[in-house]
Amino acid sequence: MDAIAVTTVRCRVCKKNLPSYNFGTRKFRGVIVPVQACFQCAANVNKLARASTKTPKARASRAKVMEMYQKTDGYHASMKRFRKSDKAKVIRKRHAKTEKGKQSQKRHKESDKCTQTTAAYKASDRYKEVRAAEYRRTHSDPGRHLEHAIGVVMGHMLGGERNASQKIVEASGFADADALWKHLQSTFEDGMTLENHGRYVKGGPRVWHIGHRIARKHFDPKMHPEDMKRCWSPANLFAQWADENMAAGTKLPDHPTLLLLKNCWPMGWGGELPGWV
Repeated sequence: MDAIAVTTVRCRVCKKNLPSYNFGTRKFRGVIVPVQACFQCAANVNKLARASTKTPKARASRAKVMEMYQKTDGYHASMKRFRKSDKAKVIRKRHAKTEKGKQSQKRHKESDKCTQTTAAYKASDRYKEVRAAEYRRTHSDPGRHLEHAIGVVMGHMLGGERNASQKIVEASGFADADALWKHLQSTFEDGMTLENHGRYVKGGPRVWHIGHRIARKHFDPKMHPEDMKRCWSPANLFAQWADENMAAGTKLPDHPTLLLLKNCWPMGWGGELPGWV
């Protein structure tokens, strides 16, 4: 029986000629290449490297190298690619749900940088295009158009520009502005008054809006006309601080509150709470 030839490789650390199976491989710039140090030498080198990285001198050296690297075009290009990756999206989404992430977002929203960035975006052509597209979507859908109109008219009633509306009577049952005011006053929190209802301005006085316990986005008046009344039902409307209203987004109230609002549930739910609630 013929003997199997074994290839030998010279280890660049211990300088010994050893069988090739004593050497591993690694990925370098997307290509699998052989490791030039044997397993034993590689383990010793890695052990020494791990120990040396814990010294103050090593930490200072790494920090200096990283600081220099972060100023290069290569670093910025690499970070740009990473931010667009699926991995980065998953990490950001997970971090946003943590307490640390929530505090970070809060600090950012209160910062001057956020104010400047938001102002610059709203002055851009891109923002105007997005708003125009949103306007077309809303007003090309008869149900959304009517829903938007109801919100506008209610605002006029609260502002004293209008006293009554047939649309409001049909959707919510409020005969006039006084009936609407009385209902909202019954849901007031400390600090709310008839005077501090209005448009939210960051950094300005705190104001309140007409809030929906089940957010408007969950209703589909085009598919289910009955959703219009359920969305704007007095049971579903309350006075809500503007900042809390915007922060809530489409989030639903807790389970006990939802059960009390069963007459306001969107028709699309089929009389049962969705599995994702």
